[in-house]
Amino acid sequence: MRKSLARTLSICGAILALGLTFSSATAATAASTPKPPPVLTEVHADGNPNGVVVSWKGPVAGQTAVKSYQVVANPGGQVCDLEYYYETYQCFYFYATSTASGIWSLTRGVAYTFTITTTTTNGATAQTGPVNLVLPALAPMGYMGSARITGTPEVRNALTANNVVWNTTHIDLTFTYQWYRNGSIISGATAIRYKSVAADAGRKINVSITAHQPGYLDTRIFSPSVTIPKI
Repeated sequence: MRKSLARTLSICGAILALGLTFSSATAATAASTPKPPPVLTEVHADGNPNGVVVSWKGPVAGQTAVKSYQVVANPGGQVCDLEYYYETYQCFYFYATSTASGIWSLTRGVAYTFTITTTTTNGATAQTGPVNLVLPALAPMGYMGSARITGTPEVRNALTANNVVWNTTHIDLTFTYQWYRNGSIISGATAIRYKSVAADAGRKINVSITAHQPGYLDTRIFSPSVTIPKI
């Protein structure tokens, strides 16, 4: 009987010790597991003529402290310029130009998604996104040109479309042309020069010049008309 009782007490003691060890291990694991970052709210991205603003609400007082945020744009992997306003975070991206670009510059006319990674002071991380797809708005060109026709307006003479104001040496700027007879498109007449034909006699000829620059709205101008004398 005594041996049986001793054995029972020994088994109970072992079970109790095992339970305490398990509880201690569980508590240690729980203590070492970083508390996850808070969920971000009001997350959105908005395009404007100058770039894109990604914004969201951060944690309020009493929530897990956030060490950092990182916003990445795709495609490209650009990281933004971050600012903080009263629990609202704003991340600014700007459009790249032929003379200025940086790690936060985007290309006009390209669709982007944005992902936010939150890191807390205890090392936990969480990813939000991808944030809504943004198609940066194309901006109008900041300058206009004017067009005119040079050359003697006679049948079988060559007329030339001239761009008067646009800076034709701009590396990104290209032009296309369309010639008109009495306001109607002349089929196939899309070069900078047009050689008048018999059908032009007694009619008005003019040309449109369209400027193209990546990331900007096309801009089209029309020249004054010239009259081709009758033969």
